[in-house]
Amino acid sequence: MKLGEPFGIIIFDKDNLGRIGTKVTVESVTKNYPDGSFDIIVKGEDRFVLKTLKENEIGYYEAEVDHYDDLIKGTYSELEEETLNLFNEVVEKAGVKLDENYFTNLETSEIKSFKLAEKVGLTLEQQQTLITLRNEGERLFMLQEHLKNLSVELDNRADAKILIERNGYIN
Repeated sequence: MKLGEPFGIIIFDKDNLGRIGTKVTVESVTKNYPDGSFDIIVKGEDRFVLKTLKENEIGYYEAEVDHYDDLIKGTYSELEEETLNLFNEVVEKAGVKLDENYFTNLETSEIKSFKLAEKVGLTLEQQQTLITLRNEGERLFMLQEHLKNLSVELDNRADAKILIERNGYIN
């Protein structure tokens, strides 16, 4: 952090190490702890694929990586618009108020799928699947499917709330 150098974040879940990760830089430190650890906000820069991994003498891991770019580049304006509409619908149904900075960053983001993924409640497994997809269209489609499922779940919760409020009666 003192040198402003990027580092890699990679999934490690239930003794399974992911192969695809994200190179990030520290944007800010939000909290320092007495033990010397801290909470940070990072900015993702590029994806990478892990080639080799070894633990260094002070206990951190070092790796050799290759870039992991999209194989197919293109514009997906219609798919983006559909996904953004679904996202806004789900945010409204959930009653969540997102910071205006998020929407500003989303608007200016070159790759919308990664920015949207921050706020759609993906599981760790879904996050890993998303990061491995090498086409923005595929990522947007995956997010659409997730958002559709989330929308149905929110509708079901709203229906259950109404039933509870009415003592279990539909009318």
